[in-house]
Amino acid sequence: MNRLKKYSQLWIPILLGISAFILVTGGRIIWPKNIDWLFLNVDTANGLYAWQFFRHTPIFQNPLGANYPYGMGMGGSIIYAEPLFLFAFPFKLLSSALPTPFQYTGLWILLCFVLQAIFSWKLLEKITNDRWLKFLGSTFFVLAPGFLWRLHASFPLCGQWLILAAILLNLSFRYHRYIWTILIIISSLVHPYLLFILLALWAADLIKRKFLNELTFQKIIKYIFFTSLILLLVIWQAGYFMVHN
Repeated sequence: MNRLKKYSQLWIPILLGISAFILVTGGRIIWPKNIDWLFLNVDTANGLYAWQFFRHTPIFQNPLGANYPYGMGMGGSIIYAEPLFLFAFPFKLLSSALPTPFQYTGLWILLCFVLQAIFSWKLLEKITNDRWLKFLGSTFFVLAPGFLWRLHASFPLCGQWLILAAILLNLSFRYHRYIWTILIIISSLVHPYLLFILLALWAADLIKRKFLNELTFQKIIKYIFFTSLILLLVIWQAGYFMVHN
């Protein structure tokens, strides 16, 4: 019942995240056909152009992240022009039903505000059960300068909730092998910088579990092999290795 009660309170950080999103951005950026705001920065404009080319590439291509029509650049991969492959590929599958122009960046930013609030709320549950203290703490997280600064450019790096989720896993009473793998895969499809941070936090968790005798050396090797194999497959298909001299 205590766990059910905790989950029932998640409506508070969800509303907090939505409210912060509207307060900071005005909310209009979530409209899929609203693309004017993306031209305020060179990187975001280039990302929009890359997505417009990518949406018309063949679905079954190898690798899936290939974006040759976009022209020269980092080997013709979408991941280097628009790192948010997590959204680029699923929306590509729906491209025929989507309007032109179409942008998903506003939806991603809204999701980041909400998840930033949720995972900060869950972290604060580790030290307090007071709803007002958790609300106040989560407010600081969704309005943190380091988080809001990413709204000026590099929108994929708004996915700092992935770091909060990874810290939460580090503080967990047991090792969550499948959740770690999912988080690492998601981070690789959002931005390489976030991937490197999560790999470091994952390594720290494995080392801690070994010192606490929760995991044997053999299990750690098994988990590293399993996650690394899936990660290599995912980043290959996302186009990470499409870099030519």
